[in-house]
Amino acid sequence: MRPKRLEFCGINSFSRKAEIDFDKLLSGGIFGIFGDTGSGKTTILDSMIFALYGRADRVKDGTAGDLINYNCDRAYTNFEFETSTQEGRRVFRIERELRRKNSAQTLRLYERTDGRLIALSEGVKNTNAMIEEIVGLSFEEFKKCIALPQGEFARFLKETKSERLKLISHLFGLDKYGNKLSDRLKERYAQVRSAHDLKAGELSGYGEVAEGGAAKLREELAGLRARRGA
Repeated sequence: MRPKRLEFCGINSFSRKAEIDFDKLLSGGIFGIFGDTGSGKTTILDSMIFALYGRADRVKDGTAGDLINYNCDRAYTNFEFETSTQEGRRVFRIERELRRKNSAQTLRLYERTDGRLIALSEGVKNTNAMIEEIVGLSFEEFKKCIALPQGEFARFLKETKSERLKLISHLFGLDKYGNKLSDRLKERYAQVRSAHDLKAGELSGYGEVAEGGAAKLREELAGLRARRGA
C-alpha cells in the first residue's frame, strides 16, 4: 500500500486541519517523519490507521474522548492510498468521521479513476469489511507488520514461531501456496488410505490361514504335481 494524501482534523493535539501530500514526499523514493516528543508523529499514523479501521491504539473501548481533541466535537480523516489488486493498481479514498456524542462514526469509500471519485460504499459495517479486503490485513496484522507501535517490536519477536510464520505468510501472500500444498497432501493421503483399506479387505479372507495350514497345502500341491508327472 502506498499513501498518497492525508487530511485530518480534531485528532489528538490537532484541533486544526492538517494535510500531507505523500506523492511529493515519495518523489525521492523514501522519506522519514522526524520531530520532538509530542510533536505529532504518532498522530499521523493514528490518523491513517483510524481511517482504515475506525480504531487506533488511543481509542480504548470505542471511547471518542481518547482520540478527539478536547476542543473539538468531532474528528475526521480523509485518506487516499494506492494498492495492488487483482485488477491492477488502484487508488482509493476513505472519508471517516467520529463524533464525540455517542462515539458515532460515518464512513464512505471511493475509488479515484481518471481524476474522478466514484462512490463504492457507505456505512461503517459493510465499508469496514470492504476496506479490510482491499488492504488484505486485519487491524492487528497491520499493527504488527506495517505500523508497529512503540515498544511492540520486542513483543512481536517473542511471538510463537507458528504465529510469526502465519503473519509473514499472509503478508507476502504465501498462504495460498501452503493451502494448495496442504490440499494436495490431503488428497494423496486419501488415495493411499483408500488403496490400503482395499488391500486390507482382500487380505482379510486369508486371515485364518496359519503357517501350518500353508505347509499342508504346499505338501498337497507337491503330491498333485508328482501324480500328474507320473
